[in-house]
Amino acid sequence: MPARKAFVMTDTHSNKQGIVSGNHVGLLNRLTWMWDALPVRANDVGCLISPIMSVEALYEMFLPLLVGSPLLILPESTVNDPEKLLVALEEHRVTSVGAIRSEVWEGILQKLQSQSGHELHLAHLFQPVPGVDDSLASRLQMVLPDTQLTLMLSSPHAYSAVLYTQYRQVNQPNGDSIPSLGLVHKTTAHILDGQGRCLGSNQVGELFISAPGLLNTDKVVTGQDGGPRTGEDVVGTGLQAWWREDGTIQLLGQSELTNGTVVNDEARIDRLESAIHRDYERYIHEMKRGTSFIKKTARNDEHRRVVRLQLDPSNPTRAAISWGPSRQLQTGSLPVRDITGIHTADSTLVVATAKRTYYFKTTDAKKLEPWTDGLQHLQATLQ
Repeated sequence: MPARKAFVMTDTHSNKQGIVSGNHVGLLNRLTWMWDALPVRANDVGCLISPIMSVEALYEMFLPLLVGSPLLILPESTVNDPEKLLVALEEHRVTSVGAIRSEVWEGILQKLQSQSGHELHLAHLFQPVPGVDDSLASRLQMVLPDTQLTLMLSSPHAYSAVLYTQYRQVNQPNGDSIPSLGLVHKTTAHILDGQGRCLGSNQVGELFISAPGLLNTDKVVTGQDGGPRTGEDVVGTGLQAWWREDGTIQLLGQSELTNGTVVNDEARIDRLESAIHRDYERYIHEMKRGTSFIKKTARNDEHRRVVRLQLDPSNPTRAAISWGPSRQLQTGSLPVRDITGIHTADSTLVVATAKRTYYFKTTDAKKLEPWTDGLQHLQATLQ
């Protein structure tokens, strides 16, 4: 699985409202755990509840789709209406759902308790921490006793880490209704003080985590004495927490990570599009400058010919890639409009058309991203 960019989204969980990206390795880490711990059955039906720009939407979409199960996509007007949502969940026999707002759940539970004849098929409920308080969780378990409620800590910065709990009622030592979280599947955590030193049990600090594929790490772990411990890069969650004696993590409460201010959706989308546009401008520049590859020859079916692959965007509507021994001497070209598929495999850029497939190999995998992402962007703009 390539350590390449899989998504770019806005950080709606914090006041910073920054742009956050993640890669395939990290996304697969979370999904692999979910498939193992909460397997998708042959007759399961998923449901996209979360806004498409939120990190929860990644799991709601890909958890069923990547193993061949159907996904129900509902309009926002249905998601925010308890009566309409209940009808949709029953009619389509949805078995797993997540991130339903507390007030919508309250409305659904009231209807289930006050009206007979309802039949839900829910096997799994996924909710973000601390999106469910103790009283709502108890009611969910009482009204839907056969449904497993799983709470997960999710944020764009921590999308690949697995911190979760299968809900159970416990009396928290501080009277807090936020449950403790367990760590699984290649996820490590540290409770750090202001100097980045690890804290022991029952000492409150900020929760930092590390997991495969996390980008934008912002701190290196040090030991209690201030000396190096592991040198592990970690990313902060903005949540205050402490280690419990049983090895789980107890959250102290909410912070800016989950108390973000409401920002105009149009402005958020504009910032996201600007960030994506800057990435693609850089890719286009690198493709125009040209990159050295070893091209597979048609005669010998081997990578033998060193060529310089470059983009000719002098006429944007007729953009083409060309190759040859040098910038001045070109021996082949291909209009971007004729490309039907672009992917990478074994450090090779694979460009397909309806008639044939071209292979460009490199010893530097970093050279591939500008060409795959850049060509895909060009394809989209030329459609």
